[in-house]
Amino acid sequence: MIEKEPKTEGSYRTIPFSKALERRLRLWRTKQNQNRLKFGQKYHVTEYVVTYESGIPIEPQACGMWFREFIERNHMKKVTLHGLRHTYATLLLHSGRMPDYAISGNLGHSDPTTHKRIYTYEIQESNRIAADYLDEIISK
Repeated sequence: MIEKEPKTEGSYRTIPFSKALERRLRLWRTKQNQNRLKFGQKYHVTEYVVTYESGIPIEPQACGMWFREFIERNHMKKVTLHGLRHTYATLLLHSGRMPDYAISGNLGHSDPTTHKRIYTYEIQESNRIAADYLDEIISK
């Protein structure tokens, strides 16, 4: 596993998450504490959230593999873990409920319009799909 400092000082940020995710993370922390007792001295104490029962951090590649298997098992559209970042940004842009500076800040962009330049294609593609769907409805 390779760890390195973020590219810029502005890359250090706090990302808010939902109360539902907070509850899940607290449950996970409880499970990790139980594992710490179970493994005793053999437990690897780290600051990582994603760990095996023994506290050893899970390699990012393993998370990606598990995610791919989950996607296939549930017959979902193929997307990578990194692709979820794009999904997140696109959904927020489409919602129109979050200011540009907040979206860019959560993505780690210093310029509040960067995400619009990057995700313009997805928005245009969604608009094209919506137009095609409207054609289907009207032509019935």
